[in-house]
Amino acid sequence: MLATTRFLAALGVFAAMLVLTSEVAASGLCGDGLIDPGELCDDGNQTNGDGCDDDGPSGGNCTPTGCGNGIVTAGEQCDDGNQTNGDACDDDTAHGGNCTATGCGNSVVTAGEQCDDGNMISNDGCDSSCQWELCGNGTLEFGQVCDDGNQLNGDGCDDDTAGGGNCTPTGCGNGVVTAGEQCDDGNQTNGDGCDDDWMNGANCTPTGCGNGVVTAGEQCDDGNTISDDGCSGSCELEYCGDSVLDAGEQCDDGNTNPGDGCDAFCQWELVCGNGIVQIGEVCDDGNQTNGDACDDDTAHGGNCTATGCGNSVVTAGEQCDDGNSTNGDGCDDDWANGGNCTSTGCGNGTVTAGEQCDDGNTSPGDGCSAICLTEAPVPALSPWGTFVIVVLMLVITARAQRRHCRIGGEEATGR
Repeated sequence: MLATTRFLAALGVFAAMLVLTSEVAASGLCGDGLIDPGELCDDGNQTNGDGCDDDGPSGGNCTPTGCGNGIVTAGEQCDDGNQTNGDACDDDTAHGGNCTATGCGNSVVTAGEQCDDGNMISNDGCDSSCQWELCGNGTLEFGQVCDDGNQLNGDGCDDDTAGGGNCTPTGCGNGVVTAGEQCDDGNQTNGDGCDDDWMNGANCTPTGCGNGVVTAGEQCDDGNTISDDGCSGSCELEYCGDSVLDAGEQCDDGNTNPGDGCDAFCQWELVCGNGIVQIGEVCDDGNQTNGDACDDDTAHGGNCTATGCGNSVVTAGEQCDDGNSTNGDGCDDDWANGGNCTSTGCGNGTVTAGEQCDDGNTSPGDGCSAICLTEAPVPALSPWGTFVIVVLMLVITARAQRRHCRIGGEEATGR
């Protein structure tokens, strides 16, 4: 009887287990090892993260282990199972989802981000706010001096990259050609084709005379190619002694030595006989000879005046020449009033003080006496009067001859 009771009890337990098993099978429980409708896998071990997540009590849902299946497994920060990025958990693996919390630095580009390189470090191409690190994005990045974000050059910060902008302050020498610049090679060097060393006067103009920047081969550069303003058209200093006749110079003989015709201020020196008619000279034939139309033999009184009485130079035919064009002062050289460069005195042909006349000799009886007083005129003789005088002269001469002969005879006889 007891044995029968035990048998029946065991049979009851077995029947109960069969009923339970059939119910579990009928319910399709994840983790039962059976792939039921709605399940993608079921390895029956009630473990997540081993390829098939079927740990029902821990959220297993019999889907292959992976981001986006709704089950947070190793390496995942979150998994909301909706394969959508930007909804707090980025798990759209087809578009970079990696089951991390939505945000800059999780390697998933979502709304408001231009880039996401998985970190919050700037200067690596994608900055800490997940914006591209580009000149003109408004963010001061590594290597940039400025960035106003407006992609404009010439407004203080040149960041129009399409137009050569490089996020440097607008100015000569930054490599960006802006208003007022003809060139800008960005190397802050003058004389290399574009003068942009603004520290040394550069103005971003092509290297060359007349651009206002002194470079190799130039002595000066005043910003133009006009001569006679201190800096010549070839950018050489204009000064007295450079052998170039500049404005304000009368001469330039290549030196500043006085006494050579051109003085230290490049003005003509009055050097009579140098062949140059200068201020104060009437002539200068350069031959250092007096009496040849121009008296310029300075060693003998030459003064570069026309040869003639009254020029202070005694030349052929002159006894004196005191150069004052005055008669009666010792040398009569007022040629306009009869002066002839002879010593003042009666008989020189020039009437001076104390003289009534001067006919150039001191012979009397010619109308002007030996002391230059006017003589009464000698009356003219008629032909008869002239005959009588001639006869008288002949008689007188004959008598004189006879008397001479008589005296001579007496001396010969001793009487």
